[in-house]
Amino acid sequence: MDGETSTHRLPDGRILAFREFGDPDGDPIFHAHGVPSSRLEGALLDDAARRHGFRVISTDRPGIGGSTHLPGRRLLDYPRDISSLADALGLARFGVMGASGGGAHTAVCAYAIPERLTVNVTVCPFTSFAEFPAPETLLSGAEAVTWRMARISPALVFAMCGSMALAVRGLGKRYEKWAATAASNAEGPDGEVARSLQPGKLPRPLTRKEVSMFLPSADAYFHASHPEKMATMGRVTAEAFAQGGRGVAVDTMIQYSDWGFRLADLRGRIDLFHGTEDTLVPFEFGRFIADRAPHCELHALEGWGHFITLKSPDLVFETARREWTGGAL
Repeated sequence: MDGETSTHRLPDGRILAFREFGDPDGDPIFHAHGVPSSRLEGALLDDAARRHGFRVISTDRPGIGGSTHLPGRRLLDYPRDISSLADALGLARFGVMGASGGGAHTAVCAYAIPERLTVNVTVCPFTSFAEFPAPETLLSGAEAVTWRMARISPALVFAMCGSMALAVRGLGKRYEKWAATAASNAEGPDGEVARSLQPGKLPRPLTRKEVSMFLPSADAYFHASHPEKMATMGRVTAEAFAQGGRGVAVDTMIQYSDWGFRLADLRGRIDLFHGTEDTLVPFEFGRFIADRAPHCELHALEGWGHFITLKSPDLVFETARREWTGGAL
């Protein structure tokens, strides 16, 4: 199942764009995309979702793809929006899943709507920066740079994402090859997996300028390194910038925000996966959540990096199926 994009009008008049993947008759699970990404990311889960009997409902967050921008957006707007969509689809209960920039959006559902959740699989999430002591000391690479820019002035992040929007649009299909090269040049376990997935001769190495242009989309590098998914990831990332860079800028900065409640108040069950060698979102962030959320089980994957959902989508759906049949809190 890979249907056409649909839209839902939210109570405040905004449009929420979504697309469905997997088994149309399967158990429903909402997917929160990464950053920068879009509803089209759900295509990467289509085969695994079908194998495990899940109907994946992948939405664009505000200002991304086809969804209306929401001024002053917070993490807690996500469970409110998907609950409205679930009502429109006739779904009393459903699961949630999300990785990387989508991880925190999924995690907060355990606070906002635990009574509606059947499963909650959160992968490599950022943590609440209001609680974690000096989180910037663990950030590296593009995340460290973006964090410093956000602290100096959010306008810098908006400008950066605006430039990225122009670049992605201008590069077109060339972005797919360049992203694949960047993934394969990465260090650590994510680079190893990228190289193992990329057969044959790689495109020419990226210049330093080209790599720096796409550093904030490091997850796109890895996804695009899979030869069967390169074209998909090119479209996924381009769609994130369909309205320009504003939505991506907000999506980026919300990762560094106060969640609006204490982690100890996460009432629902969470299965949290995090690779111990994650260089994009530090493993310590996931462990911090698990140590404080009363019903969070940490699945620490020794030697794994950031891209767990791509490397092993079956692991995510197997966990979701086990929780679904066993009963979630």
